[in-house]
Amino acid sequence: MTAWFFFLSCAAPDLNVAYPVSVVSILFFVVFAGFVITKEQIPDYLIWIYWINPMAWGVRALAVNQYTDSSFDTCVYNGVDYCATYNMTMGEYSLTTFEVPTEKFWLCITASRVPRM
Repeated sequence: MTAWFFFLSCAAPDLNVAYPVSVVSILFFVVFAGFVITKEQIPDYLIWIYWINPMAWGVRALAVNQYTDSSFDTCVYNGVDYCATYNMTMGEYSLTTFEVPTEKFWLCITASRVPRM
């Protein structure tokens, strides 16, 4: 993210241009991160924004890290039997609700990719 805003500051002729462009870029980062609009709701011609968005990588990594923890790897949570109802654990169900992949390798990919941005 720092590199992106450094690029914007270099590319913009002055602050009156840099501020609106940075606000619009933040809007795109937030909307296409996969939380406000899930991956399946993003039109096919804009899906590339989802895959290059560093905020999307961070949201995926945090969600996978949180919901694959042992405290969420349970069948019964708050009185709901997720294994019987949805055939998955509570953590997997929560991730699939927002169309986040449930594999832990996303943590490794994000850890290697995001710091370079």
